[in-house]
Amino acid sequence: METESKKALSWQIDNFSERTDGIYSDPFSSGGCEWNLRVYPKGNLVDDHLSLFLFVANPESLLPGWSRRASYRFVLLDQSGKVLFRTSEASTLFSAETPNWGYHRMLPHTKLLEEGFLENNKLIVEVYINVVEVIHEGKSTANEIVTVHGFQVLNSQANSVSRIFAEHQDVAVGIRSDIAEVKTAYMNILLGLIETLGKPPQSLSETELSNAESELSELTEAGFKLDWLKSKLEEVTLNRKKALSDLKVELENEKIKSDVDAAAAPRTAWYVTVYPKGNGIGTHMSMYLEVADPLSLPRGWSRDAIFRFLVVNQSSVLCSKSLKTKHHFNEKKTNRGFKKALRLTKLHNRGYLVDDKLIIEVHVLCYDAICFHPTKPLLNEKKKTVSLLKPNLDVVSVEKKKDIDDVNSFQSQVLAEHPDIAVGFKPKNQVVKTAYMTVLFDLIEKVNKPPHCHSETELSNIYIELSDLTEVGFKLDWLKSKLDEVSLERKKSNADSFRAQQLEERVKNLELMFADLKAEVKQGEGQIYN
Repeated sequence: METESKKALSWQIDNFSERTDGIYSDPFSSGGCEWNLRVYPKGNLVDDHLSLFLFVANPESLLPGWSRRASYRFVLLDQSGKVLFRTSEASTLFSAETPNWGYHRMLPHTKLLEEGFLENNKLIVEVYINVVEVIHEGKSTANEIVTVHGFQVLNSQANSVSRIFAEHQDVAVGIRSDIAEVKTAYMNILLGLIETLGKPPQSLSETELSNAESELSELTEAGFKLDWLKSKLEEVTLNRKKALSDLKVELENEKIKSDVDAAAAPRTAWYVTVYPKGNGIGTHMSMYLEVADPLSLPRGWSRDAIFRFLVVNQSSVLCSKSLKTKHHFNEKKTNRGFKKALRLTKLHNRGYLVDDKLIIEVHVLCYDAICFHPTKPLLNEKKKTVSLLKPNLDVVSVEKKKDIDDVNSFQSQVLAEHPDIAVGFKPKNQVVKTAYMTVLFDLIEKVNKPPHCHSETELSNIYIELSDLTEVGFKLDWLKSKLDEVSLERKKSNADSFRAQQLEERVKNLELMFADLKAEVKQGEGQIYN
């Protein structure tokens, strides 16, 4: 395996300023691995910079779980070999989740367009690579931690985080916390918020939009620059209101049509059959529209009908499940419906059940008559709830050597001794709270270690973390006093050690002097004897 970065490719691109689309190099080998480069003259996700990336060649042909850890750097030159730009060395993990790394904002277009910058309109790209580790087959690397723009995130999140910084370069310039765990928690919230606002507006509930607004406010207070996301939230909210208004108009028009047509058309009696746990299938709820008392109808009867079921989502009407079909009802075919009407996991977890009750609306058009029949609520079905908040990282850390009960006992003791510790805590998001509490308990354990166990750097970092925790509202005067005491004892211990060391050196010097004197005395005795 290579021990230092070596030139892996020198690639000349002709007529560079005339290129608009992405340009791919031929595959090349370095460190026993195949790679290729991709240059975007007009930018990738940006329109004012040249973009450049290092790709793993043909990742789909590699074995599951493959990964390779490598450091790399790029150098741009003109035709004469003059270095126009170079990047610093970057070290990262390439995998199925993140098969490429590079720079969205490699070089500004304004620089490229300067007169005489590109000689004969040719650009030479060099890449230097050092492959540190290669795994041909193994476990998924999705949960491995990588650092992207100063944030420790899951490998599976790396591309999403890179995309945020490519499109909004100053997004985290003003972030107030330098604590890695807290920054990770905030980034998870940001990624989740972007994912939420990327959904169709009509699929979002009022609660989800309210939570999104709260999260956006908290991220802004933490120092993120999110004007672009605030505009997106306002757009989604407006589109949702419009979609809800359109749906209400549609349902109202349908009801009016039903009232008008019902007076002039023959009435047909119907009922709805619902199978809460499925009809011959255990994964979905089933439901059917049936002709009521078909044996009482004249021989040869039939009905042509178009009907629609609406399974009402009681947390968000716009998320309701609509099923529509048509059927020729007769003596042999008295019912029609849907065996897989709604998956049971959605039924129990997506707001359809409230207080163990389900609402189904049925709209029927039969011989130009529309009838409306609500069904009875489902009974004897237990409502289940699951948390929709699934942080991408485990934010509660526990020392491996400690039993979980001991840790819980330690935390309870701290809270009992200092009940007002978090009274003024500012962040409201639970993930951020958990991250800060984890940092706090880790900090307390560090401070409780013997003074001689701390280096100057460690104590300095502890003071920085303590300051960060105080700024977000923790009351930690008692911990600062303890830290000052530890720092003072360490200095005293260091001073005592220094004095002890000086004494030891003096003793050694005296021993040497004594040895020299003894040697001189013996030499003198020998001279007298002779």
